[in-house]
Amino acid sequence: MPILLDYPSHSLFECLKLAQGVERCDGSCTKETCADYMKLAISGTFHSWVSSTVKFGFITNKQNTLSITES
Repeated sequence: MPILLDYPSHSLFECLKLAQGVERCDGSCTKETCADYMKLAISGTFHSWVSSTVKFGFITNKQNTLSITES
């Protein structure tokens, strides 16, 4: 059974970089498009990074689509 953390496992600075990557993709894109744009591989680390960025409230992750939050 996986361990669930209530806090982000990546730093605020790292999560801001991912949110900026999504923003540069017109504010909404698939995980694959974001990873390609940022020259990253889709891996467990990338998914963890996405999860941390969602926990900070910078992006949403709905049905494999990353979007910048409005507030």
